[in-house]
Amino acid sequence: MELRPLPLEATCIMCPRRGTKVCPNCKDARYCSKNCQKLDWKNHKIICSSFQEPKPQVTEANGRIDGIFYDFLPEVGLVDFRRALVFPGDKQPPKFVWVKTWIVHGGSETFDSRPFFDHAGETDCIYLAHNSIQARDACRDEKDLLRFFFKDDTSKEPPNLAVQAFTRSGACSKYLKGPILLLCGTVGARGHDYFRDVDMRDSRSAADFFSSAYRSGYRDSCLLEKHFVTTSIACPEDIASYQLQKKYQQQVFDGCDSVFQAEGSGIANLLGIPILIRSHVPPKPKRNQYGAWIPQDEENEPTDVGPDSADALFLLRDITSTTTGRQETTASMHRFRTNDRDYAGTNGFGSSPKSSQRVGSFSLVRADGLPLLSLHVEALVGYIRDKVEPRLSHALAGTASGGVVAGREAVLNSITQADFSRYFDAFKTAKTLDDHIVAFIPSPYAMSKKFLADMERQADIMWENQKAAGFKQESEHEIVQQPGVIYLRP
Repeated sequence: MELRPLPLEATCIMCPRRGTKVCPNCKDARYCSKNCQKLDWKNHKIICSSFQEPKPQVTEANGRIDGIFYDFLPEVGLVDFRRALVFPGDKQPPKFVWVKTWIVHGGSETFDSRPFFDHAGETDCIYLAHNSIQARDACRDEKDLLRFFFKDDTSKEPPNLAVQAFTRSGACSKYLKGPILLLCGTVGARGHDYFRDVDMRDSRSAADFFSSAYRSGYRDSCLLEKHFVTTSIACPEDIASYQLQKKYQQQVFDGCDSVFQAEGSGIANLLGIPILIRSHVPPKPKRNQYGAWIPQDEENEPTDVGPDSADALFLLRDITSTTTGRQETTASMHRFRTNDRDYAGTNGFGSSPKSSQRVGSFSLVRADGLPLLSLHVEALVGYIRDKVEPRLSHALAGTASGGVVAGREAVLNSITQADFSRYFDAFKTAKTLDDHIVAFIPSPYAMSKKFLADMERQADIMWENQKAAGFKQESEHEIVQQPGVIYLRP
């Protein structure tokens, strides 16, 4: 029997494992385990009931928007309804709604925006095809896109607090204001747009997108006062230059750093610890914000793999691709209006993306806003090196380039919170022999409310100490502009 890749629709909406558990109410949200369902519950409980609203009936004459049927253009004006997710604005909670659509001349599908936006101004749109927190594509194929519609001029709109609450950490950019409407669809062979129903998987990707949108390293008044305990992995050069005592450094960032827009660790996501990883040597953008390609100088791109970047290689292992060999990514999509990155491993499943093969130090943060302790990162790197790497090698043995990895699901199912907890406990015991303070550090799954409150107070102290020592975050440095790139200013 020919091996077939596991389709996206069959996976958990929180991770790439097979989603065998389905919400009994909406009958759409898939989960691999109670752990993943628990991670999504904060959002799911808000929108589950509205997903069940029945689709309206078309009432227009001849089923056309103007009631006119054209023999030579039988599809023009044809009315339908597509499920969308709307964030009305301010504190109003999100809900699924049915949006009226119809076919226009040329064959594209458009929608009625009047119930969601007034017409004092035009609407704008952002496209999304990748979920950085989950380190995997958010869409079914290369033509499928998530589309976020919002007012073109939001200067007089209040912050969308419901969007902020929908994120994992309760933090988002000040630019997410006013009503926001999520629609999904494809681009046809002739470039025509077609919509499809938004589902629970799309709502999860939307929530994760809101966590990262517009967080490009610029000062943002909504994020300046939010402090996050992060970990930096220092390269040998930085250890020597700054006379650091340890490779893993505890730091505090405010919410403006671009690490919140960085790619996540797929393995850490499987473990319920959503970690984002930013290189201190940023990759060169491939496109400007208008979608135009920027000429690249590959020869001067620092991508040497050395002992300083080995940790990033482990953390960014591609466990979401279903095959080996080169993977198609959003970098090849003409409608994807961002500075594209190569997300997938250079050789597919079990390999690491080009972005991880960089010299220099790395900064890491938890996307859910919880403290990312240096001991947790050190243990996670050790777990991947000692436990996961042998499993990946075993699964890849005998798989031809471009072939489906037969042992992929077994590897994913073996990377569990219980498995990592056992490794962490043994790792912590060994570290305690050299440093008794380690004994008081809880595992990532056992951080009590009291511990988190203590860490919040400690973060404020660390922040002030960093400032007194002259520490500058990314958002406090002058922007070094690159030709052809449009930079968003506060």
